[in-house]
Amino acid sequence: MSGFFAALRLSLLLAAALVLLHMPAARADTDWGLRIAEAALTNRQGAPVSGSARAWQYQQALYLYGLKLVYDRTGDRRLLEHVKQWGYRHVEPDGRIVAAPGGAAIELDTLDSLMPGLLVLQLWQATGDQRFRLAADTIRQRLRDWPRTSSGAFWHRDAPSSRFSSNVIWADGSFMFTPFLVEYSRLVPGDGRTGLDEAARQLDVYGRHLQDPDTGLLWHAYDQDRDFMWARLPRPQHAPVIWCRAVGWYGISLVTVLDALPEGHAYRPALMARLAKLVEGYRSTFVADPGGWRQVMAGPAVIQTENGPTQNFVETSCSSMHGYVISKAVTRRWLPLADHALAARALQGMIDRVSLENGRASLVGAVRGTGIGEKAADYLDLTRVVVDDPHGLGAFLLLHETPLRRLPPGTVLVRQEAESGLARRPMSPWQYPGASGGRLVLMTDATGGPAEGPVGRALVRVDLPRPGNYRLWGRFRAPDEASNGFWLRVDGGDWIWWQVEPHRSRLRWTDLSRGNGEPVLLPLMAGSHFIEIAHGKPGTAIDALVLTTGQIYVPVDEATAEAR
Repeated sequence: MSGFFAALRLSLLLAAALVLLHMPAARADTDWGLRIAEAALTNRQGAPVSGSARAWQYQQALYLYGLKLVYDRTGDRRLLEHVKQWGYRHVEPDGRIVAAPGGAAIELDTLDSLMPGLLVLQLWQATGDQRFRLAADTIRQRLRDWPRTSSGAFWHRDAPSSRFSSNVIWADGSFMFTPFLVEYSRLVPGDGRTGLDEAARQLDVYGRHLQDPDTGLLWHAYDQDRDFMWARLPRPQHAPVIWCRAVGWYGISLVTVLDALPEGHAYRPALMARLAKLVEGYRSTFVADPGGWRQVMAGPAVIQTENGPTQNFVETSCSSMHGYVISKAVTRRWLPLADHALAARALQGMIDRVSLENGRASLVGAVRGTGIGEKAADYLDLTRVVVDDPHGLGAFLLLHETPLRRLPPGTVLVRQEAESGLARRPMSPWQYPGASGGRLVLMTDATGGPAEGPVGRALVRVDLPRPGNYRLWGRFRAPDEASNGFWLRVDGGDWIWWQVEPHRSRLRWTDLSRGNGEPVLLPLMAGSHFIEIAHGKPGTAIDALVLTTGQIYVPVDEATAEAR
């Protein structure tokens, strides 16, 4: 590089660094799950929630179920009390399910209306109040009597008088009853394995009708009688669009049922095969920045519609769902550890969509309830993308409260600021309000490879309390493909190229992994170790490092080092 262009490059990087000084500071100690859960307690004006936010609806129940998961982790009684208030509002002492205390009974005539039963079972466990057991019994009996297609699949709606309801199944519907059946079967000995067997059977037949054999993803719906326009000959009997959240509902159902099925169960091999095929679809459709999946999953970034080119946006609720499915499957060792990277990126991408205003967390990018569309444009209406949609809030909490964010007892986690060590130019500490320590280490110019000698290096010391196989994470700024990587070695060993997905000007955690996504596990003894970072692409910056024995774990703005 000539002297002129080198100087120009450096001046541009200096200008970029000055811009970074004016960016808002990162909230390094935020418990995002708790903040999103707390948002359920009040409206935007700070008043207690009321009206539709407390309704007997599947999307509200999903959000409240997420609150219960956060309560289980934190013990914050406010969250449990909020869920209990919802339960006592809708379940009378005799077990009747009502729209409001003393009001009319709710018609349990769609699978959607049965999904809150999962929350009812949680309340029965938490309170011991028999009203919730009676309400759950009512829902279980409805499922015993539910109408089915000729192949045995539950209709989405129990309305035999309407030809537009009979013999129609939706991928959404799989979640509205299968987790309930699994939990009811576990809690009610008299149900035996009946509910679990039914849940497995339903997922298999839903999959046979809805899972695309080519992509592994799911169509939104299936019409046995071809009453809907999208199912009339010569078209297939399934809806033509692969909608992201429909895929998510089925994926959550799969891992929930598989987690409960005993080895040797008749449906286990078929459902495991469906999960493997589904994850193939996840891998092929993942969008690295912002980290998630598009609304029309198998479609390009821009789709031509009758209204012209239309953005096929990354959607928050389904991205959280898919991350949850992958996290659960990797935790259970149904998927290789390399797939963990997709779930980790999804979690980071969804956290980037959380904002704090006056201490209240909000989540953007989720779509309101969606009917069955005949074309992609039916799913791409940006007016349906809202702030704090309960689908998105609930799905976010499912993802956040998975083992991605939990460290089992005995896990070691040690954090060190990248700027704590010795640095040689052109790798230098820079002030940056978004960094956890107020500074990060920035590579200001290219230096070539490690063979060039001790030019542009940072040496960071970490002290480990116990031996183990450690994963290494770094909190990077990697704005583009020209600025997204370093060379690294530990204790003077072999050099490893550490490349990260570009993510604009944000700081994001990325693990040290191989080209196939398989994490690099570092066998390290107790004591002091030295991490050497060198020869990065100019413009790449690193804020902090984390070493942990937690192989299925994602750091998210950890503020302190710890050993557990």
